[in-house]
Amino acid sequence: MSQIYAHRGATDGPRENTLEAFTRAVALGCDGVELDVHRTADGVVVVHHDATIAGIGEIPSLEAAQLPAYVPTLQAVFGATGSLRVNVEVKVETAISEDALEILAAAVLDEVKLAGAVDRVWYSSFHRPALEMLRSLDAEAPLGWLLTLGAPILERLDLAVASGYQALHPWVLDVDAQVVSAVHAAGLGLHTWTVNGPGDLEVMLALGVDGIITDVPALALSLREAQRS
Repeated sequence: MSQIYAHRGATDGPRENTLEAFTRAVALGCDGVELDVHRTADGVVVVHHDATIAGIGEIPSLEAAQLPAYVPTLQAVFGATGSLRVNVEVKVETAISEDALEILAAAVLDEVKLAGAVDRVWYSSFHRPALEMLRSLDAEAPLGWLLTLGAPILERLDLAVASGYQALHPWVLDVDAQVVSAVHAAGLGLHTWTVNGPGDLEVMLALGVDGIITDVPALALSLREAQRS
């Protein structure tokens, strides 16, 4: 059965990547949430999509106290999501040194351990060096390689397996029955993003992808229930 992940929380009212959005995902009965993390200048891991907050500045150069109240810490999100799975996307949007990347990855891993959330977290990133850094710091960290639109998924399989990743996270319109079969045959999971149209949701559910990352989790849950009945 496909797991339903609320993309940046359930945003049918709440602002994305806020405690309200994540609490709403719990209330809806989602299986998990997807979120984006950055590290502040004083070492706090916070949840926000972009590294830059309009009118305020870049998160890595700001202290946590300088951020808007709606930007939660990762620790607070773990507290708000109960037992839900959490897909933590490590955001790397600009050039970053290996030392800075290690500091970021270590901070994220430390927050997960501090929250006692090791067994309910996926780590994902478009930035393969971030995945490699996570792996070097924690050999057991479950890693999902985010693939860009149009990426040749089948050509990525051997590299994903050799790299020790546990899943691929491709764009929804790049996924078909052949892709699902090949990914599963390689022993990997498949979590697809961002699945919003009713038709796309029905197709992904029918194909049996492992995870559906969606902006409309209430609809996804309803369609999953309909397919089960």
